[in-house]
Amino acid sequence: MKNLFPIEVDPIALQEDLHDRMRRYLLTALPINRRFPKLREEALKKLSEEDTLIKGPYLETLPDFPKGKSLKDLVDAGILHEGFKNLDPSVYMRPLHQHQDDAIQKVVVEDKNIVVATGTGSGKTECFMFPMLDALLKADIAGLPGVRAILVYPLNALANDQLYARLVPVIAQQLAQYGLTIGRYTGQTSARDSRDKIERDLLDTPNSQMRELFGNRIPNNWLLSRDEMLASPPHVLVTNYAMLEHLLLLPRNAALFANADIKFLVLDEVHVYSGAQATEVALLLRKLKNRFAPRADVRSIGTSASLGNSEEAKQKVLHFARRLFGTQFSEVITSDRLHHHRLRSASPSSRQSAANWIKMHDALAGVRNLKDGEQLKPWLDNIGNLKIETIEAQAEETLQ
Repeated sequence: MKNLFPIEVDPIALQEDLHDRMRRYLLTALPINRRFPKLREEALKKLSEEDTLIKGPYLETLPDFPKGKSLKDLVDAGILHEGFKNLDPSVYMRPLHQHQDDAIQKVVVEDKNIVVATGTGSGKTECFMFPMLDALLKADIAGLPGVRAILVYPLNALANDQLYARLVPVIAQQLAQYGLTIGRYTGQTSARDSRDKIERDLLDTPNSQMRELFGNRIPNNWLLSRDEMLASPPHVLVTNYAMLEHLLLLPRNAALFANADIKFLVLDEVHVYSGAQATEVALLLRKLKNRFAPRADVRSIGTSASLGNSEEAKQKVLHFARRLFGTQFSEVITSDRLHHHRLRSASPSSRQSAANWIKMHDALAGVRNLKDGEQLKPWLDNIGNLKIETIEAQAEETLQ
């Protein structure tokens, strides 16, 4: 079975592997006769030198985003359900990005439909996941099967990444006591596979994240097989638009929407829907709501990393979202990275090795959860102990 989980690539190992492969290829494809041993030796030496064939890897610094309130602040203010206290403390206590805070305010407090148009790696998932979880927790639906939220992805790879890395650890583990259920119904969810088989595949995958997360058994609130989902529909349904069409079309899937009370509808990567495909998806969403939520106020959220943030672009996005979802949209959530003035004005004064960058990352991790004004001194102390030369900082400056 193929590895089900995204793999973090070691850039240093990748660079070394590519260099070695290219060196061996060139020496094989363009052989030097053994009658010229000195030339062969010199070619091997030259091709083995650093930066001869491949330069890098290069590290790009991405400034952070402006910060808003933390989940703890929002729970203390009575905005979010107290169940959020069960989340990983590093998530619960740290300040949210301002656009994540804005999304929660718009959806939870103001009952708005939104489009989240922020960049790659900006935490768009949290912009819909936290409001969705809040609504499910407040509904107190433990033991009451029925689809409440539908998350639609354009590709199975995106659905899997979100499911395994973000949704399942929170819903099936950290919030397990609240009885929320989740299931993925896509073409990869084989009709022939039982729960036991799917569970074995998930746990026996090499370097399985699921075994590390759950041990030897996957909790029952993560519905793995089609039979399970048809017998007891999950509160959160993860699917793609092609499968959603099959679910609405084929009578044998009707049981999946038994007792459905759809409150959330999320489309990830909405920019991929254009032309005839956008028309098909728009009609599909209308069919879904007309059949299973004809009078409900379904909270609709779209996300994309590929939409502009000018006022003109926002108006076009809102117009597109209204036509796609068939409901009113009034907010586009955007973001701008917070550039430290040193990154804007200073020129590089030194080059760091990959090993030094790793050390600096580890040093930064030790101060990440401190308050803004309290981060700089321990950071500089850590770097000083490592004897790594960095840009000289003033006492009144911060890491932000």
